[in-house]
Amino acid sequence: LFLRIAADLGRERGGGPALAFARLATMLDPKAPETWLVAAEILGRSEQYGLALQALDNVKPGTGWYGMAVGRRAAMLQQDGRVEEARALLQARARAADATVADWARLAELERDAKNWQAAADAYGKALALLPADAKQAQAQLHFLRGSTFELGGHWKDAEGDLRAA
Repeated sequence: LFLRIAADLGRERGGGPALAFARLATMLDPKAPETWLVAAEILGRSEQYGLALQALDNVKPGTGWYGMAVGRRAAMLQQDGRVEEARALLQARARAADATVADWARLAELERDAKNWQAAADAYGKALALLPADAKQAQAQLHFLRGSTFELGGHWKDAEGDLRAA
């Protein structure tokens, strides 16, 4: 209940009341990763990145929430101007044996934001390679993103192929 209230308040207003309910939720069930994710999100919206990162430390590998926590950690590091730390985190996650499409897509987004067009396109390519053949919508989205990345980087021929595939 406290988690739900915190999430709802955090979406609407953020700040003190939302954080108070999120903190109550973490105290009542400190092993529940979703409580820490909500607390971190509220702290991040308040630009309290250090505290948000500390909250994310409580989401452990092996939980279904860990990938999301890594993505949130990288986003908060990036928002805090710590782009190299975010990149290192996302690269490590993407190179892990159990890396997912989302892991590679997050790395691609960071590289795209940093205007590292070729690195972004390469990461989108890795994400595409992990998709099953029947994931047509996800393929179209990733082809579009990679194509627009190629276009921004001045690689028109590569861009055209991906944009047509999308």
